[in-house]
Amino acid sequence: MTVIPARLVEKHRIQRTTTKLLAANGTNIPLLGVAKVHGLIGSTPMGISGLVSEHVMDIMLGFDWLHEHQASWDFVCDNIVIAGIAHQLCEKRNKAT
Repeated sequence: MTVIPARLVEKHRIQRTTTKLLAANGTNIPLLGVAKVHGLIGSTPMGISGLVSEHVMDIMLGFDWLHEHQASWDFVCDNIVIAGIAHQLCEKRNKAT
């Protein structure tokens, strides 16, 4: 599932949800609801719908969103193609490293 940080969503745009979200270790991730935000993928404007949580720092594009936008991940070339446009992947480093 796609998850959007609460800080990126105006509170009045969040709609209730009964969806439950679990982390990889099985713990519950508290949700505020669902919403749609507008963002850029590279320089292409796109809508991003997803679950809203105060417990994530960055938008996490889920299989739902990737499938809807016909994404194709090329592990050999380190890129992802979204809506026909290739985007080079790069490692996000922690500030501590």
